[in-house]
Amino acid sequence: MVEARVVAESKGRVDTWHDGRFLERWAPPDVLVRLPVTFACFDREDVARALDETGRLFSEEARRVSRESGFTYPADVESSVVAQASEILRSTRSDR
Repeated sequence: MVEARVVAESKGRVDTWHDGRFLERWAPPDVLVRLPVTFACFDREDVARALDETGRLFSEEARRVSRESGFTYPADVESSVVAQASEILRSTRSDR
């Protein structure tokens, strides 16, 4: 989604390389500072935290791309996915 944002905002003038290669060279600074928190350690709580951060970042980038491209953002679909992911995370936390 970050690549789509950069391509949309730059009208294709920024080379995003291949599959995110050299992300640190072309990704917007506001994204680069948020990327570290989208990775998790190996415990359930940190995986849940990283999943939440990744979802928030994806949502913001997807909304930007939608606006820039003139698309209607499917907020209802996002709400449904967030609700399902939240339920899965809640049920996994209670499995202990």
